[in-house]
Amino acid sequence: MWRIVKKLEFVIGLLFEFAMKRLLRPSNVYSLLAISSLSFCAGAWITPWWQPVLEKLSSNFTNPPSEIPLSPLLAGGIFLILTFIFAYLAKKSVTNQRESIVDTVSLTGPVTAGNSRVYCYCGSLLGVLNIDVIVASENKDFDIASLSSTSVSGRVRRLAASFDASGGLIEDSLGDYINKKKKDLPYSGPYRLGQCFVSPPFAAYSRGVKAIVHAVAIEKRGSGVVLIEEAANREIIEFAINYCNTNHLNSIFIPVFGLGSGQLQADESIRQTLSPLISILKSSSAAVDVYIGTYRNSDAALVSAFLLRN
Repeated sequence: MWRIVKKLEFVIGLLFEFAMKRLLRPSNVYSLLAISSLSFCAGAWITPWWQPVLEKLSSNFTNPPSEIPLSPLLAGGIFLILTFIFAYLAKKSVTNQRESIVDTVSLTGPVTAGNSRVYCYCGSLLGVLNIDVIVASENKDFDIASLSSTSVSGRVRRLAASFDASGGLIEDSLGDYINKKKKDLPYSGPYRLGQCFVSPPFAAYSRGVKAIVHAVAIEKRGSGVVLIEEAANREIIEFAINYCNTNHLNSIFIPVFGLGSGQLQADESIRQTLSPLISILKSSSAAVDVYIGTYRNSDAALVSAFLLRN
């Protein structure tokens, strides 16, 4: 019995630490209320000093006032419910305030890593010009984004498509190619994180693109949780850099995995993408111009700061 209690204490401690880390990221009134409520919850379960406070509050809503003492367990439960409510409002508030994506292209850098140069590319991929290889992050089902999507997957699909003078779609070359490729593969998915597939550029060739690398970098679960793995990112980057060397290509666009439609925390996505990239470039004899793709000015600033520190 004592072992079970100790295990429960350990699990609750981990959950408390995780919740505090998540709630401390966004700085708004709801996150502060959630943190306070979570602290009160812990206090209520540890000591009974919240009991008279909540009894006094509950007496205002009952006539006559309740004589039944409020247990610390119930008091903690009330604060825990409030924590979830405030955390939901905090997340919703941060999502609504999310910075708009940038369409115009701007470059910063370069920063040297080994024999290669690393730039920060901020803006729409539709403005890409003379970058040999584009890496597009895909989910484990390898369902490339729609032509209207603002993700790298969607925009590279649009770059590869053909349109008439009025903007009408003539041929969705990349979409058709991927659908056929998936049918030809020995299995239809889900695919392993880190797995890569190469496609021709089709109409993107007119923009100087010579190859498209589809990287299975994102795992989207039914609960809405999005995951990336640094080990998978390393495998993707190694594949892409080796592809450039083998085919004598000099430049490559790599997005920050999970930062766009994945909607992961910027600092974590940047670290899990750039740490393996810099490590690979420093240990490689390759001389490649690497463009790190971002959508927002704030993300570009974080990427630039990370590159300068490393």
